Amino acid sequence: MRRIHLAVLGLFFVVPILAQLRQATLAPERIAASITASALQRHLFILASDEMEGRETGTPGQLKAAAYIADVFDSWGLPKVGDEQSYFQHIRLKSASWQTISLSIKDKEYRHLWDYYASPAMNPGSTQPMLFNEVVFMGYGIDDPTYSDYVTPVQGKAIIIYDGVPQDANNKALVDPAFWPLERRLRAAKQRGVALVMVIDANFKENLANMRKTLASNRLKPAKAESPELDYAPNIFLSSETARQLLGKKVKQVVKMRDKIVASGKPQQANIQVKLAVTLDKQSRSLSGHNVLGYVEGSDPVLKDELIVVSAHFDHLGKRGEAIYYGADDNASGTSTVMELTRAFLEAKNAGSGAKRSVLFLLVSGEEKGLLGSQYYVENPVFPLENTIANINVDMVGRVDEKHADNP
Repeated sequence: MRRIHLAVLGLFFVVPILAQLRQATLAPERIAASITASALQRHLFILASDEMEGRETGTPGQLKAAAYIADVFDSWGLPKVGDEQSYFQHIRLKSASWQTISLSIKDKEYRHLWDYYASPAMNPGSTQPMLFNEVVFMGYGIDDPTYSDYVTPVQGKAIIIYDGVPQDANNKALVDPAFWPLERRLRAAKQRGVALVMVIDANFKENLANMRKTLASNRLKPAKAESPELDYAPNIFLSSETARQLLGKKVKQVVKMRDKIVASGKPQQANIQVKLAVTLDKQSRSLSGHNVLGYVEGSDPVLKDELIVVSAHFDHLGKRGEAIYYGADDNASGTSTVMELTRAFLEAKNAGSGAKRSVLFLLVSGEEKGLLGSQYYVENPVFPLENTIANINVDMVGRVDEKHADNP
């Protein structure tokens, strides 16, 4: 009899607990069921409307789309984890290309990306042609307290240097190569007032092959807060053959001077009389875009420091003339999905059934221009990348085909 009473008493306590566990288990299912076609359609029809004008990054349409997503996140009460306590991560994009680039030696024109190359990203640029009657051989362009190629003033002059750093007869570097990369030598030249640096590239063909696409491209890239090229002297890279044409009869003298630097450990300098004309007319463009961030903190005291990113790009191709590229499938569909997932995860959290780990719902722009919004977040993460354990990207999930015609 006592055992029966104990069993009944046990059921009295266990049944409510089982009911609570069942309710907690079913809560995510009920919340998942709240993601409906009509809810997705509501977001999609707004994002792919005439008003959004195709959502091209940097356009008013893209800004309107970002504002719409942010307003929805705000209405759901999501925390503001973006820039300046907002839902936005402002991304700055820029590109640089040559408007005009030319090199002539003794009135003979040489070909860019064939006889020489110059990177607009590493050049301050100059709208005016640079004309010289003399070029100064300056060893390696090093300006170190222990070794300096700047034996005499070269303000306003063109100099020609070897790449790398000087070595002694035992192949020991006279200066620390890590301390004197090319960028530092270009800054030293700018500080010394050098008008143009020409670098003899011993690996010209290999380097040109690796850089040709980049040098010929006008593609947007994430902009850095600083512009280091403004501290560089204008510069170009010469093939060995082009350098020989420039040096003329002084080629052997320059080679001997290079060897003498090795033998003596002391800088050498030579003036070469030659008619030289260089134009480095650079054009830059920049635009701003936006990533939109929705954050739902995890429920586990330990695991919430880990982050899962659920992402989709909300930009598209914009307008071409009067034609609007709406991008309903690419990728208003994925954006709508991520937005509804954000709401569902937030409701699950509020119902006590939230994810153990934190989730960042990341809507990026700049995707159609080369994954730039995603790249910008990686380079400027809001949450530490070492704590980010996975990224689930949602793209073009609105497609309908014959295989799924009876199963929407």
